[in-house]
Amino acid sequence: MTRRLGHRSVRAVLDGHRTLLARLLRGDEVTEVREGQFHTVVMGSEIVVCLARTPAAARRLPDRAARLAALTGVDIGVLVPKPLALDVSGDPAYLVTTLVPGAPLDPATLEDPAVAAAVVRGCHAVLAALYSVAAGRSVLDCDVDTVRSDLPAGFDFGRRSSVASGGADSQWPAAIPPAHPDRWGRFADDIRTRLYPLMSAEGRLRADAELAALDSLPYRTNALVHGDLGGENLLWERSSTGPRLVGVVDWDSACLADRAEDYAALSATFGHRFLNRLVELSDPAVTDGAQTPTTPSSRPDLVRRITAIRATFALQQALAGHHDNDSAELADGLAGYR
Repeated sequence: MTRRLGHRSVRAVLDGHRTLLARLLRGDEVTEVREGQFHTVVMGSEIVVCLARTPAAARRLPDRAARLAALTGVDIGVLVPKPLALDVSGDPAYLVTTLVPGAPLDPATLEDPAVAAAVVRGCHAVLAALYSVAAGRSVLDCDVDTVRSDLPAGFDFGRRSSVASGGADSQWPAAIPPAHPDRWGRFADDIRTRLYPLMSAEGRLRADAELAALDSLPYRTNALVHGDLGGENLLWERSSTGPRLVGVVDWDSACLADRAEDYAALSATFGHRFLNRLVELSDPAVTDGAQTPTTPSSRPDLVRRITAIRATFALQQALAGHHDNDSAELADGLAGYR
């Protein structure tokens, strides 16, 4: 989640990084500055500069760039940011990408049935594409030379700085990995170790129930999962047939996993009625990775997985805030557990 900065805060960002931004934006006019949990985002008309806000966010920038680079080699039917430059040796660390057009959609507009139908279709198409590009793959990767072949003059993504690589002139990877087999078990252990001491007794009971539901989740890697597919990460444009999904941004958490995670994120943004329509539209054989038509029980199982994952979103937010020493995010995530 990011927020648009006001005039005074924008001025402070631009003045504080004047030389760096002039070099990276290359005359591109700044149109907006936003601030999120991990990055300050300076947007031009064609280029976006993501400035890491914390040391932990800086350490994650190479993985973020690697995921975007891997997406260069696939077609999911919408635009994704293309990495242009990366430097984790300075302060601030930064990643430069292309700008993806469009704007987030106000969930209230789904009260119009025509708009709701268009949004369901757009999200379904992306989910189907994400499933299809992962079929039969153990990892989603791309030759970094493919990324570098179509860069604007002066950008040379793909080489590590000498500081970042200990003097080696090696290439950044361009890959999206599978989720860890014990991902949810590790998550539960982290919650109990790091966050339980901050909760009330009643809050711990609530968390116990939510974490217990994760124990029954199967390990799946049959879909490319965005990891935060909702809200302002979906960019739309108006068309004669309603909103048209044109781009998806913020691929930091992308991995090969259970697509129920992306359904959960979409339901958190657009609500249960939207989720029901999306699940009904989805092909159950595709949804669960079956090779033959599935029985009607496949959809309830998908909903069960979605429900279990969505229930952990506040805990995920709180844990991320804890890891990044972000007291506001930590407090917001734990609000229902204190």
